[in-house]
Amino acid sequence: MKFGRALASFSCFGGFISVLVGIYYYYNGHQLELSTRSKNNGSRLQWKIDPENPHHMTEYLATLEYPVVITGPSPFSSHKAMEWSFDGLAKDLHKILSCKYSHQPVFTYHAPRQPLNNVPEFSLKEPYQVVGISPMEFFRSIKTSKSDNFFYASGGIELLDLPLSFEDLSNITFPPHKSPSQVNYWFGGSRVTAYTHYDTSHNLHVVIRGHKRFLLSPPKYHSRLYPCLHSLYRQLQVDIEEPQITLDVYPGEVLYLPPYWFHSVITMEPSLSLNIWSDSNDYLLMEEVLNSPIPFETDWGLEELMRSSKYYIDVLIKELKLSPSFVRTSVLSRYQSLLLNISSFDNYGLIVKTYCQPSSFTHAIHDRVSKTSSIFLKMLSPNVMQINVANYIEHIGFTILREEHVIQLPFFLKECF
Repeated sequence: MKFGRALASFSCFGGFISVLVGIYYYYNGHQLELSTRSKNNGSRLQWKIDPENPHHMTEYLATLEYPVVITGPSPFSSHKAMEWSFDGLAKDLHKILSCKYSHQPVFTYHAPRQPLNNVPEFSLKEPYQVVGISPMEFFRSIKTSKSDNFFYASGGIELLDLPLSFEDLSNITFPPHKSPSQVNYWFGGSRVTAYTHYDTSHNLHVVIRGHKRFLLSPPKYHSRLYPCLHSLYRQLQVDIEEPQITLDVYPGEVLYLPPYWFHSVITMEPSLSLNIWSDSNDYLLMEEVLNSPIPFETDWGLEELMRSSKYYIDVLIKELKLSPSFVRTSVLSRYQSLLLNISSFDNYGLIVKTYCQPSSFTHAIHDRVSKTSSIFLKMLSPNVMQINVANYIEHIGFTILREEHVIQLPFFLKECF
């Protein structure tokens, strides 16, 4: 049974899958002066554009593997969007603006289509309201917001009815330069905060108006994540008390944020900003994994499929030289607090015990695991690989159990690993 296509039927990976094609033009930074501050203050990069060498900037940033703020001229500097103002956008935008509204300043990302949101024990309501208001009212609200009213608008730049071309920005891409980048807008009032999460893309974030603070930590904190099947996937269940790096970004400055870095973003004052997301190599490798079939047969019953899944996961963990406790510490740990809401814990435990028995069909598994593990081993760092392996294990479980039985997944992980 070829599960590769089914594995890719929903997303745990949060990357931008582009459907556009075009000629790519890359910008570069040349004569770079990197001034490294203390650990908590991060780094700032003086960047002088050299039009004679337009292909090196993103390649250079991708080698850093840590965040930096780019000061001085950048590819964004000459774009008309850098002239935006609150009053100007209030007049120039004519369509109703979709935005998030809450009485709390911290906004989490909520993905209602994730599989666990259809399971009553795991489902959550959106932690904010989505409202449509006029641009005039929105910008007036974020400039004069009361202490208990918070507005936040973001989305693909194509959603704004502006007579501006953003093609030059979408053509800023990172290795391996497979697709144009996605350009997004971010508008928010003072104190609006995006809760700690990771993205799978390279991120260049330019502040146009206002002041933003980024609290940043490397991928090693992944054991605190929500399940990738959960509506709060890619976000932490327990926030990082002391972020490794704090970077303040001011108008005209650009933050480079590597893929898989955890970040919380605080709007220190009403703010307008843009960013681009460019597919990372690790995201594309994960797409390759998800589109690879697993050697399970169509006529196997649920019990045999789950037994074979256990064997497949065991062999994969061994091939990748991960700890034998990896499933418990990096996958099951995502579910532990959620299991407290399930009263029939023992009943599910009894059901899944049969899944822990040896599989009768192991002959085709080793070859497939070898191919899959070779893809994982190409990933940037051990921690990035571990995030993706944990997500992959959840994908396998959901592919077999489907929505009807997905509540058994955490009990399968607990009893069989």
